[in-house]
Amino acid sequence: MSRFINFWRETRGASALEFALISPVFIGMLMGVFYVGMAFYCDAAVRHAVQKNSRLLILDPTTSASALKTAVTADLQNVPVENVALSLSTEVVDTNEKVDRITWSYSYTLSVPLFADYLIESGSSLVVPVLTTS
Repeated sequence: MSRFINFWRETRGASALEFALISPVFIGMLMGVFYVGMAFYCDAAVRHAVQKNSRLLILDPTTSASALKTAVTADLQNVPVENVALSLSTEVVDTNEKVDRITWSYSYTLSVPLFADYLIESGSSLVVPVLTTS
């Protein structure tokens, strides 16, 4: 009987046991933070690619949406985003002032080990001034 009581009072190895119980949760949360950070990076990379290539519209206002999408997709070769959809429309701001609006959307799969994959749909728009020659 005394051996059984001493077993429950024993504290050697308690830290190792606590670490074994907590470490999977901690490592999973740490990896989750890195993967969510990657999702934010992808969002910034897509925004940067669209902003960079929107200058094509400033230089040549006749640039088509497909040419713009090709240029954006070329800048996103090493970024793990899927299905970048890009559209281009012209809006009238004032009676004789026009702007082009570039709208984009894409999906990113957040894949954290030991958790189910989560699909993130993201997108935004950007206004580019249309230069008119007088």
